[in-house]
Amino acid sequence: PIGSGLVIVINLLARPGLEFKGEKILRSVENSGLKYGDMNIFHYTGSSIVSSSDSGKHQSEQHMFSLTNIVNPGTFDKNQMSTLTTPGLSLFMQLPGPADGVKTFEKMLNTAQTLKKELDGELCDESRSALTYQTISHLKERIKEYCFKYQQA
Repeated sequence: PIGSGLVIVINLLARPGLEFKGEKILRSVENSGLKYGDMNIFHYTGSSIVSSSDSGKHQSEQHMFSLTNIVNPGTFDKNQMSTLTTPGLSLFMQLPGPADGVKTFEKMLNTAQTLKKELDGELCDESRSALTYQTISHLKERIKEYCFKYQQA
């Protein structure tokens, strides 16, 4: 259903028997351009023009995608990152969003791949199966289909 939106998830899991350490997570996500913010999670923001008036255009930062702890409740306490360990992280984007869905997905995927290298983890889909080229293609098709239907609505 169009009204409910579409959420796309990429999970980054630590290798079996290992966990990600908070300080390394913090360094890696900040290096990737994510900022700690709303709901005590990390967000990648893009600027978009929200309103224009006589005084000119007004820019607002909107979340393009976010990163949560895979462990409930999914939040991070920035003051406790030195003691945090977690078996995984979850990146997600919501459609409709502030920018092109496929471009946002590609940016989220690139970020996930960078974090995978830095943290030495494994990328998985929302059901925690390995993220293959086929899965990535399928996710892009779902995004294109959703955006097409959303524009028609």
